[in-house]
Amino acid sequence: MTAWVAREHHRFEAAGKPFVYLVPSAAIFELDAASDTILRTVSTRPHTRDELSAAIGADAELDATLAELARVRAIGELNAPGNDVTTQPKIIPLAPFPLTTMVLNVTNQCNLSCEYCYEYGEDKIVDTENGKQPKFMSEETARQSVDFMLRESGSNKVAHVTFFGGETLLNFPVLKKTIAYARARGAELGKEVDFSLTTNATLLKPDIIEFLADQRVGVTISIDGPKDVQDKFRVFHNGTGSYDIVAPKIKELLKRHRSRPIGARVTLTSGTMDVKRIYQHLTEEIGFWEVGFAPVTTSPNRKHAISESGYDEMLGQFRDLAYDFLEASVANRHHGFSNVKETIEELHKGVSKAFPCGAGLGLLGVAT
Repeated sequence: MTAWVAREHHRFEAAGKPFVYLVPSAAIFELDAASDTILRTVSTRPHTRDELSAAIGADAELDATLAELARVRAIGELNAPGNDVTTQPKIIPLAPFPLTTMVLNVTNQCNLSCEYCYEYGEDKIVDTENGKQPKFMSEETARQSVDFMLRESGSNKVAHVTFFGGETLLNFPVLKKTIAYARARGAELGKEVDFSLTTNATLLKPDIIEFLADQRVGVTISIDGPKDVQDKFRVFHNGTGSYDIVAPKIKELLKRHRSRPIGARVTLTSGTMDVKRIYQHLTEEIGFWEVGFAPVTTSPNRKHAISESGYDEMLGQFRDLAYDFLEASVANRHHGFSNVKETIEELHKGVSKAFPCGAGLGLLGVAT
């Protein structure tokens, strides 16, 4: 006899009513009494149809309800192929996809030597020492990239350019000229071009800050937290910590650049895991509007690598900060935990990610 088991869903309650979040489609539905009972029942162990019938009482629509829950993959038949978590999802062939975002890696050079960095740490990827990769993007390469982006953006009226590194501001002259060129070319084609960049903040100066503010460039600052946290890994080539250099520069940027929110991007490691303390320092003492956290990407044998138990600790701290986010939201107050904010936005929009990365799906990166 067929037994039914729970599949890809999360049941939750809101305002006293039961709802289900369907993982494959990112859809949320309110549950009727029969569907709610079925999902709660199969969450403990497999149940046969007769057992489910007994659980919900006489229901002429039981088979239709089971079929509908199976169709949306909230439940499934025990031992059916679709219940094997290793089964690969069906991949739909890609249709022509307009380009929306171009990431320009304007330099592979950096004035910091962060121990966990994929460029200067033990996990170095790009080879700039043996002539295999230019250290700085040329103005011509940047212009060709912009032309390609605008040409491939299809009917989109807005295109996005993100400047990345290395330390992005080491190639500020090319960045500045590229923005001017992209705006002019975009205007000719009736398209708006939006700009953003990531920086370690060490090279921020009044003229650069003025330019970023005047051009409404979105800015993300790579910073790991208070002085003792920041200076543990984010150091200059001579080993000197960077906090005392970047903190006043960031505050000046936040004071002057008011046209767009400025966010912080924190890299968490095995030795820097105090999420709430880091968040409070960056928002309350430095003044960031938003703070996002990401675990370090590195080989598991590095001393800063996060262990399996460390990930549990990290997610537990995320949960605690998420409750602060919820409390602030209920009180109609802003909270800048961007990991949760972005997740909620995706849930609200019904975003379903069939691929883990956007590269090739409207996003393209260009190396130096």
